[in-house]
Amino acid sequence: MARKSKDANEALVTNREQFTKDIERTIKDPDNRLQGLLDYIDRNEEVEAIPTFSNLDKVLDGGLYEGLYEGLYGIGAISSLGKTTFALQIADYIAQYDKKPVLYFALEMGTYELMTKSISQLTFENAQGEPTLAQWTRSLLKGKWKQRYNKDQYDNVMQSFKEYGDFYSDVIIHDGSEARPTIYDISNTVNSYVARTGNKPVVIIDYLQILKPTNERGTDKANVTTSIKH
Repeated sequence: MARKSKDANEALVTNREQFTKDIERTIKDPDNRLQGLLDYIDRNEEVEAIPTFSNLDKVLDGGLYEGLYEGLYGIGAISSLGKTTFALQIADYIAQYDKKPVLYFALEMGTYELMTKSISQLTFENAQGEPTLAQWTRSLLKGKWKQRYNKDQYDNVMQSFKEYGDFYSDVIIHDGSEARPTIYDISNTVNSYVARTGNKPVVIIDYLQILKPTNERGTDKANVTTSIKH
């Protein structure tokens, strides 16, 4: 309030009119919210986004932001349109290229099924346009690719396993397909991870509607609302 003066008395003597205005402004807004906003902007000037995919990053103004835009990013679509596959690809990209940990809470698919989804994606990328070399999740799990009569197919799968092995440990899958967690269980797991490692992970919940309800008597809408707010 004293601006560049050493104290209030000097500010009063230097410029009584400005000092009076400052007093009135302080009375109206003791927390000085405008200055607080400017300080907040200054602190976030150097915040860098966690990139995902180029088209998605355009929508998100650069990617996922840590601390700047705190909240929930939701992916919505009709059933069987590929929400899990898309979310898993985001998780893999962040772990593989951004070298950041991801906690993936899976409530519908098991760990091995999700892992083979990721490897299937890599077999497609490594196939270089040759469709017979790429593998579906089911074909990977059945192991038919291990029949050595198709060496190119076998080599492609093994190369994809190797690439997946370079980053998969940073995609930490929590299998809740049988024992579904509540939002509080997930919160405790995330807090424990941060306390143990000192790293703040990206958290993906697949998906909110089938979390174990925090109130067994509450409506579906009420329980989802509670999960989102938490």
